[in-house]
Amino acid sequence: ILHTSHLPPPHLLSLLRIIRKAQVVEEILIPPPPLDTGSTHSTHSSQHHSNHVFFPDRTQFPKMLSDNTLKWVAFGTFLEWGAIHVAAMAMILKNTAKDDVGGALLGICEAAPEEEITRVKNTKSWSPLNVRIMIQHGLNLGFAGFASLACSAWFTFYKVPRHAFYLGLWPWFADVAYFIAVDTVQYGAVIPQAQTYIISTALISTAIRVSRQYDDVSGKEAHLTVLVPSLLIVAAILHKTYHFFVGSTKSTKKD
Repeated sequence: ILHTSHLPPPHLLSLLRIIRKAQVVEEILIPPPPLDTGSTHSTHSSQHHSNHVFFPDRTQFPKMLSDNTLKWVAFGTFLEWGAIHVAAMAMILKNTAKDDVGGALLGICEAAPEEEITRVKNTKSWSPLNVRIMIQHGLNLGFAGFASLACSAWFTFYKVPRHAFYLGLWPWFADVAYFIAVDTVQYGAVIPQAQTYIISTALISTAIRVSRQYDDVSGKEAHLTVLVPSLLIVAAILHKTYHFFVGSTKSTKKD
C-alpha cells in the first residue's frame, strides 16, 4: 500500500477491496487451527457419545476382578465343562456299544419322571436307528468337551487370542441345546444343570479379558460378548424360579 501511494485514490480503494476479498476467501477455505485447551477431547467425547449411546467404552467395565483372576476363572470353568462332557461321551458310547440306548438316555435325563424312567427300562429292544443317533450325540458332546479343554489351556498358558470369545461359542451353544432339550422339561440333575452357569461364566470371563487386551474391540462388541452368555444364565434362573413356584402350586393342589 505504501508503494502504491502514488496511485490515484480510486485505484487505491479498488486495491484495498481486492485485498479484503482475498482475506475473506482465505478465512472460508482455511479454518483456524483448533484450540489446545481440551477441544480435541470434547470432539472425541461427542463422537464417542454418538457412536456408543447404548454401548459405553469397553474401559468402563468394572475392574473388580483382575485380569489374572478372570484368566483362572475361565481356565477352571472351561476345564470342568470339558471334562464333564468328555465323560458324558464315554458313558453314551459305552452303552451304545451294547445297543443299550436306554442306559444312555437315563444317564442324560437322570431327573426324568419315574413313569418315563420305568418306560425306558421296560424297553428291551432298540432300533439300530436309535443307536446310531445316540452315537452321534455322544460324539458331538465329546467334541464340544475337547474344544472346551483346548480353550482352557490355550487361553491360559498362551496369550488370549483376539477371537477367543467366538472360539468358546462351540461348547456354549452345545449347552444351549441341552438347556432347551432337557432343562426346560426338568429332566436334568443338579450337576448337568450347573453346566449352564459354568460355561456361561467361562465365556463372560473370556470376553472381558479380550476387551481389555485388544484396542480394536469396540464398546458395542465388548458389551454384546458379555450380554449374550449372560442371557443364558438369566433364562436358566427365570426358568428355575418359574418351575419352583408352579411346581409348588401343582403339588399343593394335588395334596
